Amino acid sequence: MLGVHYFLATEITVQGGSIVTFTGGYGDPVSWLFVVIGFPCSYLFTKWRLEQVQVHHMKLENIYDVTLEWRGQTAQCKGLVDSGNQLVDPVSRKMVFLADENVLGHFLNKNELEKLQVEQVVTSLDELPEHVQKAVRLVPYQAAGMAGQLLVTLLVDRITIDTPEGKLEMKQPLVGVQHHDLTHDQLYQMLIHPHIMVKGKSA
Repeated sequence: MLGVHYFLATEITVQGGSIVTFTGGYGDPVSWLFVVIGFPCSYLFTKWRLEQVQVHHMKLENIYDVTLEWRGQTAQCKGLVDSGNQLVDPVSRKMVFLADENVLGHFLNKNELEKLQVEQVVTSLDELPEHVQKAVRLVPYQAAGMAGQLLVTLLVDRITIDTPEGKLEMKQPLVGVQHHDLTHDQLYQMLIHPHIMVKGKSA
């Protein structure tokens, strides 16, 4: 900021083929106006960038390697512990994890995933393979500012989470089907239910 202010406060002329610079004391109103406006903008931009770095760092502290197993197949992904995810199946009381298409695409083709959209699953369920039909569960949930919704979930065989303290394993969890990326930067592909981090490997 000081360098730009000095540049604006310096007059440049050409005399006898030579470039001559002249600094006008404390500068002119235009250069000081630039400092008055530019400094708060620079401060706010720097503060915003530091907050972004801090949020990114906090995310990385809560991201783990996750292995999803279903019918003899496995999918590796990154999972974020989502403290706001308290969703459980009201009937079986099973925790619900959320996974995007990048993960579920290891087990289902594109056509099968499209039929698992909540608007289609009721009418298209009999068009899916038998093992998928048996795995489908509809879990009610309430989102902020929205009426009651239904989430399409799949009953899979196992989820294993690698943590610094060891592996956490959950047998037959429910995985909610998300038809979009959970984050724009693909930092993670699954939202981990926070209760598994408390219950431990016997969850």
